[in-house]
Amino acid sequence: MRELTLAAFAAATGSHLVGEPRSARYAAFRDGFDERAERERLRAIGLRFLGRSEPGFPPLLAAIHDPPPGLYLRGGAEAELLSRPAAAVVGGIGSIPGAMAGGLLIGLAESFTAGYMNGTWKDAVTFSILVLVMLVRPTGLFGKPEIQKV
Repeated sequence: MRELTLAAFAAATGSHLVGEPRSARYAAFRDGFDERAERERLRAIGLRFLGRSEPGFPPLLAAIHDPPPGLYLRGGAEAELLSRPAAAVVGGIGSIPGAMAGGLLIGLAESFTAGYMNGTWKDAVTFSILVLVMLVRPTGLFGKPEIQKV
């Protein structure tokens, strides 16, 4: 409960929290906070909350100095996809639409692999797509080459 409470408090106050605040304002918020009602509200608008102590939280994100208390996720995709940086590389680093397209491409490829082949081939398929895209378009599908004038 603490993680969702922290995230909701940070969102409500526009603050960045490293740990649980010791202020009276936070204590009042925490005491009046209903986690079940908040999860229902999130579900009603198509979101879900993944706390940093939950098993699906991306391990690379958890390893940084100041990880967020949790993530608000939209849709039904597995949170495991967040731990796969290949999606951003395939789509093009620095390109939000590219990262989304890369994630979609890799997600579909992994789903088809798991459904029609042995599920142990998922990582090999992802790596093959990554290598193929890097050979054809080194900047990614939507990435733009960096041009330097000298």
